[in-house]
Amino acid sequence: MNSSRTVSSLGRAFAGVLLASVGLFHRQVVAQGVDTTAHYRVVDIDGHDMHVRVSGLERRKEGTPVVIFEAGFSQSMDVWRPVLTQVAALAPVLAYDRAGLGQSEWDNESPEPQHATLRLHKLLAALSVKPPYLLVGYSWGGNLLRYYAGNYADEVAGIEYVG
Repeated sequence: MNSSRTVSSLGRAFAGVLLASVGLFHRQVVAQGVDTTAHYRVVDIDGHDMHVRVSGLERRKEGTPVVIFEAGFSQSMDVWRPVLTQVAALAPVLAYDRAGLGQSEWDNESPEPQHATLRLHKLLAALSVKPPYLLVGYSWGGNLLRYYAGNYADEVAGIEYVG
């Protein structure tokens, strides 16, 4: 069997088990009254609005990783909607629209990895979201997060690629 297929199959299996576990835990957390409602915010980064969705930041304990979701090439943060609330039952979460996607303004810059990751870094600073971060991405978003981890390794607790 092709090794990339094996990795991809294992990744899907892992993601399935993780989401099933998160779903069970989410039901317990909701039963206990923990608020996992996602809140939308608009943040000015270098004169351009970026749209962000966060949940659980207000109850974050120091040292707890924030799960940051990065969408694929031309997709908005809405692709993460089915899992954000469930993951928020376990940890604080943040998803956002990169420049020119979803509701975020285009910043007239090429969306190259160094630019996209710098903007993410500025966004996290503007929101006062301190490390550590658990980065979750797929497709182009996975590549961007890998680049982010290479530039800000001391901020990253881990990376999860979703296939």
